[in-house]
Amino acid sequence: TALTDNEEKTDRAIAERNLLGFLGLCRRAGKVICGTPLICRALAAREKPALVLCSAEASAATKKRLTTKCAFYQTPLCVLEVPLSRLAAAVGKTGSLAAVAVTDPGFAGALEKKAAALSPSAPR
Repeated sequence: TALTDNEEKTDRAIAERNLLGFLGLCRRAGKVICGTPLICRALAAREKPALVLCSAEASAATKKRLTTKCAFYQTPLCVLEVPLSRLAAAVGKTGSLAAVAVTDPGFAGALEKKAAALSPSAPR
């Protein structure tokens, strides 16, 4: 049977809440880098984040910067259909946040699976 629009929205909301909740757990474990400049610095310093998550609402310049850096340093990048403010709230920040990186490979693998459930185009 086909899912109704409400069921699809509910499934998406649950998947988003699940992903953002897990991202908060990663932050509490101290395995998150917040913000594009810090992520780019970590990539260049070979601290090697295991996964970079970027909001689809981020500016084109930010997305291009992260895409280029992640490709160069061979780090997976997931673009999420999550508002900037929700991404920030998930890691305990106020305002908006375009990107976060996860440094733990175990957490990164779990987040990739959750991101794939949220949006079929993730990870990139």
